[in-house]
Amino acid sequence: MSTTRTALMVALRALLAAVLGLAAVGAVGALGAVSAPSASAEEAPPHKLLLMLDSSGSMNEPDPSGLTKIEAAKQALTSVVNGLPVTAAVGLRVYGATVQSAKPTPEACADTQLVAPIATLDKAALTASIAGFKAVGHTPIAHSLTEGVRDLGTVGKRTIVLVSDGQETCVPDPCPVVRKLVENGIDLQIDTVGFAVNDNARAQLRCIADAGRGTYYDAKDAATLATSLTKLSTRATRSFAVSGKRVVGTPTEAGAPELTAGSYVDTFTTGAGRKNYTLTRTVPGSTLHVSLASRPPVDLVGGGYNTEVVRFYVKDAKGTDCIGANGLASRIGMSTMFSIVSDTRLVPRSSDATVCRTDTTLNLQITRDEGNATPADAEILVMEEPPVTSTAGLPATAEKPEPGPLVDRPRFTGDATPIVGGVAFSDAPRIDAGIFTETYLPGETIFYRVPVDWGQRLAVTINPPTFAAAAADRLGPLYDATIYGPDRARVGVEPQGMGHLGKGTGLPSDTSTWPVFRQTPEVRYLNRDSSGIASSALAGNHYLAISMPTNSNGVVTPIQVTFKVEVLGTPNGKPAYAVSPTPSASPAPSSGTSGTSGTSGTSTDPNAGPSASATAPISESGPPWALIGGGVVLLVALGGGLTAYAKRR
Repeated sequence: MSTTRTALMVALRALLAAVLGLAAVGAVGALGAVSAPSASAEEAPPHKLLLMLDSSGSMNEPDPSGLTKIEAAKQALTSVVNGLPVTAAVGLRVYGATVQSAKPTPEACADTQLVAPIATLDKAALTASIAGFKAVGHTPIAHSLTEGVRDLGTVGKRTIVLVSDGQETCVPDPCPVVRKLVENGIDLQIDTVGFAVNDNARAQLRCIADAGRGTYYDAKDAATLATSLTKLSTRATRSFAVSGKRVVGTPTEAGAPELTAGSYVDTFTTGAGRKNYTLTRTVPGSTLHVSLASRPPVDLVGGGYNTEVVRFYVKDAKGTDCIGANGLASRIGMSTMFSIVSDTRLVPRSSDATVCRTDTTLNLQITRDEGNATPADAEILVMEEPPVTSTAGLPATAEKPEPGPLVDRPRFTGDATPIVGGVAFSDAPRIDAGIFTETYLPGETIFYRVPVDWGQRLAVTINPPTFAAAAADRLGPLYDATIYGPDRARVGVEPQGMGHLGKGTGLPSDTSTWPVFRQTPEVRYLNRDSSGIASSALAGNHYLAISMPTNSNGVVTPIQVTFKVEVLGTPNGKPAYAVSPTPSASPAPSSGTSGTSGTSGTSTDPNAGPSASATAPISESGPPWALIGGGVVLLVALGGGLTAYAKRR
């Protein structure tokens, strides 16, 4: 009991410390306080969370904590409810709680109840509902999920967190049912937690999570169940990774949907061929940027093969290539870490390039050439950067920082501020210079955003994470971090290696622990003309994505991550844009937790950026011109899995 309570409180403190003050941030608001589609200004419906609990007879079996499984599950659910933000929209459905029979009769297979309808959180009422049912019946998972999707309705971002200690005992098979349920539900996600399950049940629950575009976690006891539920529920009350207006790319250019300023969502299927879109330029001579963000399913158990290859092309009306080479967003090979894959292109490619600079419309083609069979929703974000009045007098391209040593990297000390990061660019909380700490689960990639002005650079150090010694034989050995610019281009300088958790891998010094150190070049407009640092050419929000390894059996192992953020340099070298920005049609994101300790260099207020005469101040949401219209592409696969090291930069 004490071990369970201690583990739960540690998880709650780390995971929920900042959630009450964390505002959901849409992708449009996160990138620019400028003109955007009118839909961005509408108030989004609340993110709805449905907790679904197995209350079948097998839940009366004992848990290692000394409780029965149902008692342990009720304790974990109660702790989750007590830690959720008061604005959360939450409900509870159970199955197997009323019909006791030796065989799966029609009545037993319809035994599911919405014991707490989805509504703004009433902790007392929901806690009473948790205490009020017993474990007696069968396991009608497919029917319960069908009813659960009805509970959530059809509007807004919706998540089901399913907890079960066994597999389906009725018909039909839940996996095909889930695929059908989520087929048209862009903002629907189903996460699953296996509570002390056998191999067959684990395989089915993992299949449900994959089909439901969610995550599977394996909880062997009450402590890991509490950690899993807390993490999933906290994450579910924040912004979903993919959001935007639904569009459907066409097989040919004829009739292709027009992409102007804002976020769009389409579904990509491996081997289905190219999809076409029309990018519209609204400012003559502007530079176009397009980014694509997705969550294709991955194998969270270490050793899974998680290849993803997405190619993209930008062409003018004559078929002339605008970017020199096709974009390539890929995740290739086998690994125990890192699921983010990305690529970025500018149109035109440099400040003096003329190809595709004046076209008012361009053709964007995207194709998912390799990946698993599950269709993947992706967010397409459209941006357009106005031309500058002149490049004369702007600072020359910056020097590329030295990557630093492989093993003997600097470590830091100091008090850390607890933080809850985001699951994607769109809900990354703002942090400033300081030291922060968060509890991760295996296979997670978590996002934070840091304002960086013209003439500044960003540096991040991660001390070797800590975890229970018993988990050492399950976790993969490597962890890492990536820095992205305002247009989601990767801007961190590549050191000679990733971080190391101290496990044997055959690498040099394979029993030692290595910190991670990442830094960017100084942000300068003319960096776009230098191939090595071209992505560090925009001031505004930069994004830090920290990734932990998966483990060999899917068991939940909390990993404590502490990292230091430094914003170095004095703002200088702001360009004068030829077009002044218009007021934002979307609300600016609110701040998350900001740190104050352990900084070096200068951490500045982002509002000290360029003047409004040419370009508005750099708000915490990014460049003032962002999202006027136009294009650059990247694919982000969230969750556990792999990116081949040679392909990640």
